[in-house]
Amino acid sequence: MIYIKEISLPKKKVLIQVEGRLDRASLPALRKVCLQHLEDGLKVQADLSGLHYVGMEGREFLLSIKGEIKLVGMSQYLKQLLG
Repeated sequence: MIYIKEISLPKKKVLIQVEGRLDRASLPALRKVCLQHLEDGLKVQADLSGLHYVGMEGREFLLSIKGEIKLVGMSQYLKQLLG
């Protein structure tokens, strides 16, 4: 299960707070939110401090978007996982 909160920021930015599990079941929801904001031309920042599990599919998605989206609040484990 995943909880996603979107917070609009000044200067065409958005903060996406993510909590819970990022796995095969929850990944489509996060992917949709991230890609929609990118398509809208916003600068996206994802706060991953609330994630307590990242599956293989979640890891692959985060690796694929880390150049387009600023990933913050990562645990040491997640930082190593995304190397």
